[in-house]
Amino acid sequence: MWGVALVALAATAALVGLDQAAIRATLRDTLAADSPDTSADDIASTVDITMIASGAVAVLVLLLALMGMVQVRGRNSTGRTVLMLIAVVAAAGSLVFWYTAKDALSGATGILPFVVAVLAVAGTAPLFARPVGRWLSGQGQLRPI
Repeated sequence: MWGVALVALAATAALVGLDQAAIRATLRDTLAADSPDTSADDIASTVDITMIASGAVAVLVLLLALMGMVQVRGRNSTGRTVLMLIAVVAAAGSLVFWYTAKDALSGATGILPFVVAVLAVAGTAPLFARPVGRWLSGQGQLRPI
């Protein structure tokens, strides 16, 4: 499931990147309406910070999740801890991104942050099952489903 979560994350980032001008404009308009006393420069800076932080979190999640997946594949039990922590970051980051940009998101970009959050958590939970723990410690074989 982590692979699908990362594809959904990359798709979200690509869709936001392709529609970046419209999303930035909507964010600026929303912030200006919510805080009419705020200067245009402050609003522009806030939009820049929001977009950069969202992109940075997406890259961080992508790279660390790949690292965790490689560790789990190599039967290294620290991989599941990495994936657990990244699942929390991915879920929180996806929901914060959606909350801050919900007025600017539509269609797939409005749904994909939830898909990423659910798949990251759902992809991590099975790693803590007893058979997986035994397999990670080198004590057993996993049976195919």
